[in-house]
Amino acid sequence: MVSYRESIANKIATCEDEVEKAALQHKMGIILCNMDRPQHAKPWFEEAFVTRQRVLGSAHADTMESMHELGMVYNQLGDFKNAEALLNKNLEQYEMVLGPQARETLQCERSLAALYSREGKFQQSEKHLHHCIKTQRATYGTDDLETIESELALAEVLGCERKYSEAELIYTECLVKQERLLGEGHADTTRTRIKIGTAEFLHYQRDHRVEQPSSSGSADTRSFDEICQNP
Repeated sequence: MVSYRESIANKIATCEDEVEKAALQHKMGIILCNMDRPQHAKPWFEEAFVTRQRVLGSAHADTMESMHELGMVYNQLGDFKNAEALLNKNLEQYEMVLGPQARETLQCERSLAALYSREGKFQQSEKHLHHCIKTQRATYGTDDLETIESELALAEVLGCERKYSEAELIYTECLVKQERLLGEGHADTTRTRIKIGTAEFLHYQRDHRVEQPSSSGSADTRSFDEICQNP
């Protein structure tokens, strides 16, 4: 039985229309990213982006979408220089074409903030997330799930900066909204609850100079994000 991925590959091989082929290449990139194979997704996104930019133009929605996905793949692969260049340009185009309040624009800004956080450029990450949250609250409201997602991203960055009390406050506010909107047993709600516990512990650890032993017996020096993923 032919898999969905193989079916897409077969269509790409026989497709003669450039725009349709680029759409299939983009889809293949998405499939591979969902399989946690960004290194294999990269060439598909690159081909789709080059074709769409040449045929459709840089301001076309499909071209901007491929640029965004490619920038995120570069981030995953640790190619921060190309990721920064692409996502900054992508954000400029989204703001120009769709406007600063569009969901696509705000999603791109969150991606850029995530990139800066991964590079350790926390102030730049904070700046973008604060701007994103302000725009989302004004446009979509405080109960919008994407607004909450940005708030959680900000809490994550604050945790990485060891601003645990600030992170804990934001996590707690988000948890209240998630319990009401998603339910107490939802996976996202549970994840936030775990991060609150981690923030509380690290806040206590910092204030009381407590060193938590790791499984190897040495002091636990992992980042906030690493501890949340593997308590």
